[in-house]
Amino acid sequence: ATTYANLPSGSRSVNFSALTQTLSMGSEQQSTFAIYLDGAGAPAFINLVEGHNDKNNAKAGKIKVKFVNLASGANVVTYRLGSPTGSDVVAGVPFAAASQYTELDSLNQSIWALSSGGYLVSSIGGANEVPPVTGNTTNGDATAGLVVDALTYQVNLNVQNSRGMFTAAHIHNGPEGVAAPVVQPISVDSQNVSFSTPATFTGALENPPVTTASTGTARFHLNSKNGFFYNLSVTRDNTVGPSGFYTAAHIHRGPVGVNGPVVFPLTLPANGDASRAGFLADSLRARNEPAPADTNSKAGGLGTFTLYADSLVYSIVVARRTETADTTFTAMHFHNAAAGVNGPVVRTIQSTPWSNVTRTFTGTWKRTDTEPLTDALITALYTGQIYLNVHSTVRPGGAIRSQLRIAPTTTFTISGSWNTATLTAAMKDSICRGQAYANFHSATNPGGQIRAQGVPDPITACTFRGTWNIPRDSTRLKEEFNLNRMYFNFHTLTNPGGEVRGQIKVDVSKGQYGSTQLGAATYGVGKMYTIIAAGKGSAFQLIRLEDRLGPGAPVGKPATKPLVSKEDQ
Repeated sequence: ATTYANLPSGSRSVNFSALTQTLSMGSEQQSTFAIYLDGAGAPAFINLVEGHNDKNNAKAGKIKVKFVNLASGANVVTYRLGSPTGSDVVAGVPFAAASQYTELDSLNQSIWALSSGGYLVSSIGGANEVPPVTGNTTNGDATAGLVVDALTYQVNLNVQNSRGMFTAAHIHNGPEGVAAPVVQPISVDSQNVSFSTPATFTGALENPPVTTASTGTARFHLNSKNGFFYNLSVTRDNTVGPSGFYTAAHIHRGPVGVNGPVVFPLTLPANGDASRAGFLADSLRARNEPAPADTNSKAGGLGTFTLYADSLVYSIVVARRTETADTTFTAMHFHNAAAGVNGPVVRTIQSTPWSNVTRTFTGTWKRTDTEPLTDALITALYTGQIYLNVHSTVRPGGAIRSQLRIAPTTTFTISGSWNTATLTAAMKDSICRGQAYANFHSATNPGGQIRAQGVPDPITACTFRGTWNIPRDSTRLKEEFNLNRMYFNFHTLTNPGGEVRGQIKVDVSKGQYGSTQLGAATYGVGKMYTIIAAGKGSAFQLIRLEDRLGPGAPVGKPATKPLVSKEDQ
């Protein structure tokens, strides 16, 4: 810096080399002229007005400091006391601007200047790889922010699922067109593979195809960290009988039309839902008894039944009318015979009389009962040859009766997740490519009765966020961001060297990162100072100028001229 010089006041052209600029100089005002490089890299003047040339505005015991940002590429500079994370003295000084004077206690500690860096990736894709990756439609962008000890980033990708899941991702240190070393890993745990359209269970997908009325839907979702999620809703055709009960279910690995190996066993419902069928006795009436039926009886009832692999659970409601002849019911049984024919008792439900107007009976008929539920009786159930019969004192052979008829379908759901060691990177890759399916097996079709193939969406939008805690003294690494020599890279099994890549560049609308300090120094009590951030890059410089002497020692000539200092940096 030069010493102050007396110049005439008013608007004047100021020259430096090829630079000519008109500046206004107030009468009896003290100023500092500084030369800096503007955003286009061209030299320019700035007039830092310091006030009346013979009046010191600093209070006794205090100092006043003006902060100036002339650091190229640093859109905004913040000044802090003592450390990069100390308290702000002045925050947010724009480029080519100065703050007002700030009153401080006399300083004996360092001053830090910091600018937060803003960075972006305008295009992420396979074409940016070295060598380029073809046939890949994955694309996206990214933003990042760099402060004194951390880089925060967000990468947004529209991922082509058929390329497989990412196995890793990193920040690399190198310019465009060069394969460079890794400097920081990126977590890919947030990658998702969506299956928006539910898959349909059908026997037609089996190999060989199976003719069945059973159907259902399968919903899938894959997350890189938490695994493979499934929700399977199956509607089984009951009319085929017990041979259609499901004996097992699995996730298999294989494309459409190919029988693949089991890779994950599914747990059938513990309540036996996969091997159950519903039955109704919804017409428990006297008219169903073989002739001669009591057509005047008002008694009736309703029964619901659920057949599992080894039992029949029942709930039966019986009601009579007191004005009828059936004053007392004496027993109730399951019988084996077709409609209109009397058959033998095969299971007793109630053997002692009751006179309740309405009564509910619940219980379970098991294979282990004294009157067992045998395979033959289960077959009879499916063929409509089991009936419910209630006996009375007036009609001991049967007062009211109903055949048990099967509900045509049974629906149940299996849901859960697969996140064991068997869900390898290769298996995730197969799921992404639509090469995984859910399969239900039965006694009739042990190889598979119905199957649903998982088909991912073509594209899934994924976001990857993170923070890289960069040591404060890693100036070189931070400068590499300012020089556009860092890039994001995502890797797959198919392309372990890189599937998609994007170069990280300075966002000119936000500016680049920079930090520097002015070491601890003595500041004279009652004086005024200007501190200028200058230079370029991650480590710019600070310049301290003493603007005004203490009380009683004004500077300058007669008040008709300003005091001006020209600074060249």
